[in-house]
Amino acid sequence: MPGCLRSRGVLFLAAMACALGLAPRHCAAQNEPAFSTVSGVVKDSQTGQPIERALVDAQNDAVLTDSEGRFELRLEDGVASIQVRRPGYGVNRRASMRTFRVSANMKPLTFYLVPAASITGRVTVTNGGDADNVTFTAYRRRTMNGHERWMQAGAATTNGEGVFRIFELEAPGVYVLCSRATEERLGRRGKAVSGYPSVCYPASPGDGAANVLNLGVGQQADVDIPIARQPFYQVNMVEQNSPPGQGMQIGIHDQSGMPVSFGVRSNLDRQTAEAALPNGSYFAEARGYGNTVSYARADFKVYNAPVSGVSLTLLPLAPVVVVVRKEFTVSPDPGAVVESRVANDMSSGLNLQLIPMDSMDGGGGQPLRRSPGADSSHFEIMNVIPGRYWVQASYYLGGYVSAMSSGGVDLMKDPLVVGPGSTTEPIEITLRNDAGEIDFTLNTPPVGEQSAGGDADELGGTAVYAIPTGTRGPNLPGARGFPGRPGQLPNIAPGSYRVVALDTFQNLDAMDAQDLAKLADKGISVNVVAGGTVNVQLDVIKTSVEGQSP
Repeated sequence: MPGCLRSRGVLFLAAMACALGLAPRHCAAQNEPAFSTVSGVVKDSQTGQPIERALVDAQNDAVLTDSEGRFELRLEDGVASIQVRRPGYGVNRRASMRTFRVSANMKPLTFYLVPAASITGRVTVTNGGDADNVTFTAYRRRTMNGHERWMQAGAATTNGEGVFRIFELEAPGVYVLCSRATEERLGRRGKAVSGYPSVCYPASPGDGAANVLNLGVGQQADVDIPIARQPFYQVNMVEQNSPPGQGMQIGIHDQSGMPVSFGVRSNLDRQTAEAALPNGSYFAEARGYGNTVSYARADFKVYNAPVSGVSLTLLPLAPVVVVVRKEFTVSPDPGAVVESRVANDMSSGLNLQLIPMDSMDGGGGQPLRRSPGADSSHFEIMNVIPGRYWVQASYYLGGYVSAMSSGGVDLMKDPLVVGPGSTTEPIEITLRNDAGEIDFTLNTPPVGEQSAGGDADELGGTAVYAIPTGTRGPNLPGARGFPGRPGQLPNIAPGSYRVVALDTFQNLDAMDAQDLAKLADKGISVNVVAGGTVNVQLDVIKTSVEGQSP
């Protein structure tokens, strides 16, 4: 508040000085920013009808649309962003947020919101009773950097009638529903004696493309899910190799990787733990925290009887070694200013991530660090939990990742397997700097033809992407382009690509593989050679109304 008062005081004194002729006449114009009116309309992407009471938010000003979907804002001249939201419509989509330059006499803007999908589930207990307080999570299948993963998209808990509803789901999309094992009745000392097992509908993630829910734009899906009440059985676990007094965390997951919904009771002094579970296949994970991080996993089944002797043998998490080799054949640009320390550091400009394949949560370790006592080419990733990982590597300091392997496994195509103890072969990465480039020119669209989102030139240009026809890297090369002006996609690794120009920016890395292939088919084929330049002339592809495949 004091800062605001001071600012207002300064503006007041400046205005008085101008009024009394004690300062140049143009001083008021210098101190007071210029504002312009930004107007437009918000429409439904499927029907084209205006959307009433949509929130149009420009941070410094926000309004609700009127009965005809129209809005008007008063914004300071310069770059601004507007995001539009409305219950029942998808969020974080490319047509619901736009960046543009505010100026006088702007053309009206048009936003298209995509009707979100929803799921109503009815849970029936096949052996009698009510299924209340059971939590279901919707998982959506997404493509991340060329690899498919199941990502949490929403959750809801059943009411007293066994009904749950999950709203605001992005569409079109591929989903599965999974519940967490739930306690229904507690016995003496609070131990569970009955409840419901974890179930997935139509099937567990990864059980096949046919066993999924395909939700279309605006679709309201109704599903019936049967579950059966089951007795819970005692599971006793023994912790091995755990130093006395060391911090310990134990979790239990079903075989799809989802955690059960109730905790584990541990006795650190006795190094034991216990839990109550219904019939099913599980695995227990233990993590020990002390001077070093240790880890253990044990798989077990519960089948109509208590389980004892589940052994968790803790082993230290050995670092995953990363060896970086530079095969640079092109002399650095003499005009580029690069510190010698950065130029000689193998990790400078290298981004490396381990993406879990089989887990719904993390486990990819810590950021890359220099191996103690090793030369400048050896690095390591600490605290990586055993499992399978996609390795994502990119190099942005004037080069690219040309090869990546571990023990003869090509990590550009296949996953890294991290075993317990020190059994993981080093990740070997080769960097090269003989990248090529793609120079492009965009054809000017016919007069009067507009994109689905409005005026591309006002929004910062057209989106140009190079989609690899072979193995994908961590990101798809992209750049902004403007009709009638030359543009460039620099630092392109040698290989074959399909180049496309779109009238709206899109997150192609998260696009379904089939939709990405359809988009690539509309592009122009090019072959980039080491150090070479390819010239292409592109028509701007008019993407369909937001929410539909291009």
